[in-house]
Amino acid sequence: MHILLLVIGLIIGAVFLYRLIKTKDGKEIKSIAYTAATITICIALFTLAVTGRLPAAIAIVAAAWPFMAYWWQRKNQVPNWKGKHRGPNTPNNTEMDKKEALSLLGLSGKPTKEEIKKAHKQLIQKLHPDTGGSEGIAKKLNEARDFLIKSIED
Repeated sequence: MHILLLVIGLIIGAVFLYRLIKTKDGKEIKSIAYTAATITICIALFTLAVTGRLPAAIAIVAAAWPFMAYWWQRKNQVPNWKGKHRGPNTPNNTEMDKKEALSLLGLSGKPTKEEIKKAHKQLIQKLHPDTGGSEGIAKKLNEARDFLIKSIED
């Protein structure tokens, strides 16, 4: 009897999965898969801990930790100013042009040195790593400020 219930559950799950894949886009499917995996791991850990198999639960956590850490970093990664994510394997464009620098600081036209410093100061106060911001964004803001000030002085 329990095998029959398992088969019925698998069939229902397969139908649900087929309908899900058919109606959702890739990002939503990926998000749902990560959520389902997290919930499954939590249920398995709870079951193992309640039944007295705590060493097995600890082994599962140790095995899943690198994957969950990678997923967490990718999920919470701050996009750059173009809305694209810069990951560890993304080529780093070190050359900044004037348009990009102006856009990063929210400036236009030919700003003065004081305007550049004021815009930079306002943004860096909000986005500095010490106040919960991203190191990458702070670095880009500093690069934009330096680039614009250098372009004015040249």
